[in-house]
This record gives sequence, structure tokens and C-alpha cells, in this order.
Amino acid sequence: MMKLKLLFSYLLKGYLLLLSFTSIAQTPLDYDHRLSEYLEIQNRRIGFNGIVMVVDDDGHVVEKKIGLASREFDVPVQSNSKFKIASMTKSLTALLINLAEQEGKLMLDDKISLYFQDLPDDQWNQISIRHLMSHTSGVPHWSGFDNYWSEKSFLPLTQEQILIEIFKMELAFEPGSQFAYSSPAYYLLATILEKIYSDSFDNLLQKKILRKLNLKESGTYDGLTVLSNMSSGYHLISDDSVVVAPARNMATMKGGGNMYATARDVTTWCRSFLTHNYWGTEVIASTFMPMSSLKSPQKDQSLYGRGWYLTKRAGDRPEVFHLGGGTFGYSCNAAIYPEKKWSIVVLTNVSFLPIDDIRNDIEKIVFGLPFELPEDFDDTIELSSEQLKRLVGGYQAENGMVLNVIFHQGSLYAKLGPNPPLELHATDNLKFFSKKIDIRFAFQTNEANEIEGLEAKGRGRIDYFQRQ
Repeated sequence: MMKLKLLFSYLLKGYLLLLSFTSIAQTPLDYDHRLSEYLEIQNRRIGFNGIVMVVDDDGHVVEKKIGLASREFDVPVQSNSKFKIASMTKSLTALLINLAEQEGKLMLDDKISLYFQDLPDDQWNQISIRHLMSHTSGVPHWSGFDNYWSEKSFLPLTQEQILIEIFKMELAFEPGSQFAYSSPAYYLLATILEKIYSDSFDNLLQKKILRKLNLKESGTYDGLTVLSNMSSGYHLISDDSVVVAPARNMATMKGGGNMYATARDVTTWCRSFLTHNYWGTEVIASTFMPMSSLKSPQKDQSLYGRGWYLTKRAGDRPEVFHLGGGTFGYSCNAAIYPEKKWSIVVLTNVSFLPIDDIRNDIEKIVFGLPFELPEDFDDTIELSSEQLKRLVGGYQAENGMVLNVIFHQGSLYAKLGPNPPLELHATDNLKFFSKKIDIRFAFQTNEANEIEGLEAKGRGRIDYFQRQ
């Protein structure tokens, strides 16, 4: 009997080990169909058009294309479709700074006063290259740039004009004391590179990165040159309609968001850090080493390396180095999984989609982690105005969060604090979901069939709200 128990114990342990192995060692055959199903649902729900490319540790490539590169001309997304990659540009700018440091052209703790004369005040004189790279400089994002969104983002400003506008901004905090994302900081980094090499940012990218990796379908986007296979950009507005994205001049985006690429080129870029053939051990190690102990509140408290967010292993979820971006007409995300030697790239010609959530969902699918497909657009039902108005009111969570449910022009919306309202779509009388963000709402009733609260489930958490 004892021998049988021991044998059963060994068999059980072996079985559990096998289950654990199969949950993390998937092949393309394991996740191909589910990934297609997920993207089809997101195409219907939020208008996701674009391309996803997954490469595993054996070099197997899974490429998924969905939707249209041009809605006007009914042109489907192709493997060679190009997309603006927005803030992904920062990772290439950071590598150029890294290479310049290796060449002895600069040091990260150099003050920017070495490169820019007559800075506005003593705080500006404290800013170093390290501060600019790590988003700890205090240089504001575009909110600090006078009339940026209403006027100057559309103008072909000169470098002199842009620097004047940047240096007019008041720093948000003392350099090195906080983390706050800043694209103007990366404009300054690109300008420093031009000064030390006496060459344009575009030429430096071509010579030091793009040609080295044979990235022939990538480059800087000036908004004036017609590019073959460039996808058209579209914007998702508040009522779930898609419109042609407004034009934006790229002059102010140098170094911080002025590049385009194909999914294959972005994948090659990501995977160049999974080998020592291109950049060498020292450069790769420093790229993915935290530049400070300050964490990003917008990226799940991730630390920041040189152009990449660094997220440690958490439970079943592997360690990941990731980056993303969004600009009018485009959203993008890419990730490297250093332990697994995998990569995921997501490019879309719709702004501003919940691109971090989409990449996180794809990660769960391809690694075989627990995951539920989003509610499908086809599952919605129509409710009368009376049924919807019954749900209107304020709902408060235990932590003080207030969720307002609003009826407007025949539709129901949920608004949490200062966030924009989300239109809710019904799957039955009391259950709803949002197309833009994968959150499901379930209203709760008491014995008298009166609405007494709701449950909001999504993004890995459940919140309960009591009706006020």
C-alpha cells in the first residue's frame, strides 16, 4: 500500500509538472486560433485595425493582420503596411545616446548647459542627460508647451522656435525628484546628438541603427514625403465612431515620436536585444538597467530603463521590457520577454486604443495564462429608455471612488471621476460592457427589485459600488 501511495504521489507530481510546463511552453498551434478570435472581437468592438507579430524562442513567427490600411479605398492591412510608431522612437534615441556614451562623446551626468546656452534659471541648469532620458528632468510634457494642441502641433516650426518654446516652460519639479513622462525632453536629447556628431538625427538613425539591422521599411516621418504602403490614420471618438485623424506636424516630435515602421522592422529591432551580435553585452545590460528608483504611475509602477519600461515577474506573468506610443491616427506597443526570448509587437492605425491592455491580453493568450475573451459586439441587445434610466445615478466604492451612470440621447454612459465617459452596451437588462476598455458592469438589485449597486470587473480587478 505504501509503495502504491508513493507511486501515485510521484505520478501526480509529474502530471502537475507537465501541466505547468504546457501552460508556459506553448507553440503557435496552441494559441493561433484563440489569437485570431481575440483580434476579430476587438475589430468589432473598438475598430482595431492593424497587425500583430509574435516570435517565440525558436524563431517561429505568428503574424496576424486584420482590418483596413485605408478605409476610403478598402485596402486591407498587409505585412508591408507602415505605421507611425510614435513614442517607440524614444527607445532608438536612447540607444543613440547609449552608443555616444560608449564612444566617449558624452556622459549621462553631463549637464545640458554644456549644449544649450542661457538656460532660463538655476533649476534648468541642474538638468542632466540622465534626467532627460529617465523622465525625471521636470520638463513638462505638451501641457507645458504654449498653445501646443490648438496651434503649434500643426506648424512647421524651426529648431530655434521649438527650443525657445521648450525653454519658456516652467519645470514641474526639481530635476531628479519625480518621474513624469516628457516628449520635449527627448527632443532635447535628439538635439544634443546632432550637436555632438554635427549631423542630423535622421542621418544618425540611418547610420548607427537602421542600416545595421537592415530596417529598410523604417525611418523618420516628416509629414511632407509620400511614403509607399503607409497606412492611413483614424481616430476613435467618444461616441465610438471612427474619423480620419487630424494631421500633426512632426517638427516638435524629433527623437520622441517622429518615426514610422513595419511590424517586421519593429520585431527585428526588439529581437536585436536578445542577442549580443549587434549592440554588445555592456550596451544591452545598461539599456535594461533602471536609470533611477522612481517608478511610472501610468505603467503599473514599472521602473524605466533607457527608453524601455521594465516590469518584473509577477506570479505567472513573466518579466517584460516594453514600450508603446500613440499619436493622431496610430497606437502601438512592443515587448521583449528576456527570460523566454519571445517578443510581441502590436501596430494599429487607430488612436487612441487601450494598446497596453491589448498587448497584455495577447501576452496571456500566447503564454497560456488565464484569460477570458472580451464581450463580443455581436452579443449586445437594445434596451428601452425606461430600462436604461432606471440605472442612472451616483455609485460609490468603499475607497471613495464615485462612478456616475448617465443617460444621454438614448444611451447609457459610465463616468469615473475626471475620466471621459464610457458608453455602455447591454448584454441583458442588468449587464453591460464598454467597447473601448474591457470593463464589464453588472447592476445589482435588492429584494424589492430596486437597483442598490453595481460590480465593475476588468483589468484584473473587481470593484463594488453602492448606489448613493
